[in-house]
Amino acid sequence: MTEERYLCATGATNLLDVPHRMGQVDLVKANGMSAHNMASHFMRLVSKPTKADMTRVYAALLYVAHKRKFVEPAAAITAAIEWMLDPSCKVCSGAGEIERKGRMHKCPKCKGEKLRREPTNRDAQYLIDHVNDCRRALSGRVRKLMR
Repeated sequence: MTEERYLCATGATNLLDVPHRMGQVDLVKANGMSAHNMASHFMRLVSKPTKADMTRVYAALLYVAHKRKFVEPAAAITAAIEWMLDPSCKVCSGAGEIERKGRMHKCPKCKGEKLRREPTNRDAQYLIDHVNDCRRALSGRVRKLMR
């Protein structure tokens, strides 16, 4: 819900800041408080992927990787972005079930969870968790501003 409201606010033509009511400009302001704007970069990449958005996300993750002194940052970043953009199971296409002999069965790969496993690379797992933390933090700040 918050991400949808933010995306609508970024496309708004009127970002007038009215002090006595919460408007779309307040969502954009809250986004600016995000650490390195990771949440906004990721939301843009998911909603309307462009080469510039991919570059922004890659650069933000590269900053985190260098800060944490990852051994192979490029491989970890690539694995993390690839999983975040399409976390659904490849066998059942995210349905959780597959059809065999006319009957529906639980997917043997994801066991009905509809998601594939996160990358085994610890650095990639850290980056995925970091992006999810940034998204949660952004949602919390926006909710606080909306009160």
